[in-house]
Amino acid sequence: MGTRLAAIPLLITMLVAALIHHIDDPFRKQELPLLYASIYFFIALAGAGKLSLDHWIHQRFHRQASLE
Repeated sequence: MGTRLAAIPLLITMLVAALIHHIDDPFRKQELPLLYASIYFFIALAGAGKLSLDHWIHQRFHRQASLE
């Protein structure tokens, strides 16, 4: 239910943290925000998949419809 859309602001926040706030810091301090940004980027591309509430609801109603 909007996992991809929710990941976009988090991705932008982590990119700002890494590339603007920590720009003069060593890579060691930039590493964690960049790691989170890469995770949010993957979530924005792939979505939640089988772990999503959408998938669970669809499966539940699809199963009930086929039983009737």
